Amino acid sequence: FFFVKWQRKSHSASVNVQMPSERIKIVITGATGLLGRALVEALGPSEKWEVQQWGLSRAKDYKDCKEVDLRKREEVEKKLEEFRPDVVVHTAGERRPDVLENKPDLTEELNEKPTTYLAEYCAQKNIKLLYLSTDYVFDGKAP
Repeated sequence: FFFVKWQRKSHSASVNVQMPSERIKIVITGATGLLGRALVEALGPSEKWEVQQWGLSRAKDYKDCKEVDLRKREEVEKKLEEFRPDVVVHTAGERRPDVLENKPDLTEELNEKPTTYLAEYCAQKNIKLLYLSTDYVFDGKAP
């Protein structure tokens, strides 16, 4: 959300942060999940950014959360066109190992396809995409 330029001064380093002059528009997918909720809370309200929260099954339980079904590409693209974000932070997906292992079709439908077309759309429209996950799904050690 900002650019960091490192400058060395003797033995220490300082950070010069330059924020864009316009308000940044951010979409957070999976905003009703553990990771998405933490991100929404960490960002909090600000004059520097506007956050649109997306969720599905529990969207109605959270103030300001829009119900968006990421499995429906056309719906996702329509919502992105309407909001015109600068950044999409993608935290949505199935995270339960038993479901991931025992239902590969559901895993593809919930995790793989939405991530793929979000990446394609963001690349086409020059939108920054930040994909976040937890090690609960993959710890980085074994495939």
